[in-house]
Formats: sequence, structure tokens, C-alpha cells
Amino acid sequence: MTGGAFGCLMNMAFPGITASPGAYALVGMGGVVAGTTYAPITAILIIFEMTGTYSIILPLMLTCITAVVLNSTISEASIYTIKLLRRGIDITGGRERNVLQRVLVKEYMSDAVVTVPEGASLESIIWTFKTENAPYLHVVNGQGVLSGIISFRDIRPVLQEEGLMQLLIAKDIATQNPATVQTEDTLQTALDIITNKGVSQLPVVSADGTLIGSLTESTINAAYGQELVRKELAEET
Repeated sequence: MTGGAFGCLMNMAFPGITASPGAYALVGMGGVVAGTTYAPITAILIIFEMTGTYSIILPLMLTCITAVVLNSTISEASIYTIKLLRRGIDITGGRERNVLQRVLVKEYMSDAVVTVPEGASLESIIWTFKTENAPYLHVVNGQGVLSGIISFRDIRPVLQEEGLMQLLIAKDIATQNPATVQTEDTLQTALDIITNKGVSQLPVVSADGTLIGSLTESTINAAYGQELVRKELAEET
């Protein structure tokens, strides 16, 4: 209807040099089909078979592709998959995403985290790395709230600076506002953050920011395998 109305306006404004309103209506119909099904090629072929006119192909292609691009920025799913997405089933993410979306962080997190106070000296930080054999140190304030995170890469540039051993403190070295997850987040959410941030572990915090544990990428991978086995056993029984 919109395409036909637009075609009528074009014919009134530029009579004799534009296509008939029916052609605009067909192109608009192709745009609706492509935008709702995310299948532009299908829409183009259907409209072309209905008309058998080659002159309509170019505007039809432009309309269908534009419709798909615009609609995909608004909605993740087509009319065929939106009901599945509302049920928590994301077929575009594959089997792994669906498995991890049903598992919460609290089920696989570890509460064995290595922490240092914000005022810990560089010398103390280095000693903690040596004795704890931890890839990351979590910096917390006096209330146990996470304020930063330190990796060995963060202290490597100042290892040879002896004069800084007592001057630099954990708060100065730490990466501020690190990415975190909460206990009620899913493992898929955690995996997405790890992938986007390029890290290998995430601190787990409570609603007020208090550090309560950590979750590593290797743990998520192990959880995926375990959940798949459980699912297969459940299906067999």
C-alpha cells in the first residue's frame, strides 16, 4: 500500500517518466517480504516471477537489500525465528549458545581468588605473584569492593625500577573498572564478555561490587562439555 501510494505521488509529480503505481506496489511488497523474512533473494525471485519484467530488477534489489539491512538493526530475528528467540532459543548462535544460556555463573565460579589491598606496594605485589602463582591479582578496597585487577603484564615495565618498589601501589598499577559478571548472569554472557574484551578470566562480584569469586575461560569450556553430556544422557533416558 505504501509503495502504491508513493507510485501515485510520483506519477502526479512526474507524469510520463515514472513507472505505474502497480510497479511501486510490487517493489514495496518485495521490501516487506525481504525485511520480515531476512531473505532478499527469495523476495527478488518471487516478484520477478510475478512480473517477468527485467526493468523492475534494479529497484527491487535496492529495496529488498535496504529493507533487510534496516530491519536487522532493529530486530535480531525474522518472523520465522522471533518466537524461538523469545523462548531463549537462538538458532543463529548454534547449539553451544543455547547450552550456555541455561547455566548460571554461580554454578561454575570459583571462590578461590587472590586479592591485594589498594595500598599494597609494588614489592608486595611481586611477592604475591611469586607465592600464589596466580595469573591475576584482584585489587579491593577496605570494604572488599573490587576496584581493579593486575596482571603480570601490568608490572613488567617497572620490574627493573628498584626505586619504585615502595613508591608504586596496587591502585596505581591496576586496570581500573575491569569487566565483571554477577552470579545470576549466564555462562554465555560471561563468554561474550571474555571474547569481546580479550581476557581469560572475569571477576565475579555481587550487586554492590564486592568480589566473591572468579570465572575463567577454561572453566566455561569445561562447563560446556559437561552440560552437553548431561543433555545427551537426559535425551537417552
